Amino acid sequence: MSIGPLSEWVTAAAEIAAVCVALFLPVCDKKQEKRKKTQNMKAIFKFLIKKALAENDTSNLESYFKISYLEIDIKAGYFFKGKEQLIIMKK
Repeated sequence: MSIGPLSEWVTAAAEIAAVCVALFLPVCDKKQEKRKKTQNMKAIFKFLIKKALAENDTSNLESYFKISYLEIDIKAGYFFKGKEQLIIMKK
């Protein structure tokens, strides 16, 4: 029983490594992107909270929460979906 030439084994190992990189690179990229978003959000929260406490005005902080998180404001009759899209609700 022959195990084959060394060049085929090296090629097979390289193909396995390429498949592993192709499968796990998007997962790592998503984790890194999520980590960056979380860090940015924490920095913005800290800034807005400090500003709200200093000025005794929470309107900027409330606006940020409405835009950042999907939130329905029934009194005003609108629905924020993400940062770009504003949907007017029918009354």
